[in-house]
Amino acid sequence: MTEQLQRWYDLDFIFSSERVKQFVFAGMIKKEYTADEIFSMIEKTTRVKFNVHGRTIVVSELDKYN
Repeated sequence: MTEQLQRWYDLDFIFSSERVKQFVFAGMIKKEYTADEIFSMIEKTTRVKFNVHGRTIVVSELDKYN
């Protein structure tokens, strides 16, 4: 998924850990959505958080208390 988002939106992804880097997301993504909309959808259905810093996106796992 991140490879496709990198191409579509010219983004760079950094993963907070190797564990997060191995997460698999499945689903259909429409190119009409903004990157922020896609991140929001994924955050609502998984235990990850996307922190946006310009073109750089840091992907981290939420701890069990969040």
